[in-house]
Amino acid sequence: MRTRLHNEAERANEEARRPSSGACKVKDVQRRYGHLCEIPIQAYREAGVASNWDDYVTERDVQAASDSWDARGIAHDIDTQWGALPNGGAYSDSNYYYGPGEYDYY
Repeated sequence: MRTRLHNEAERANEEARRPSSGACKVKDVQRRYGHLCEIPIQAYREAGVASNWDDYVTERDVQAASDSWDARGIAHDIDTQWGALPNGGAYSDSNYYYGPGEYDYY
């Protein structure tokens, strides 16, 4: 059950993320900040700052998603031993990768 306080906090958060506050939509981040690669939506979800491409994010949110993506990439490299074990399995808490990307795991 949603409380009035929760709804007010959610509304304040939404207002803080509107374009007038310097925020932009996730789908516009690469163009706005001049990134070479687009940060995957999964990184925004892991950072807890956005759940879809139309959510507004601030510069701090973008940095949090970027840090999350970097951490996932490092874990992927270690888990696959830099490509030597393409399906993962290099350590006990390994993911099983079905594709080449950091987020392609079961």
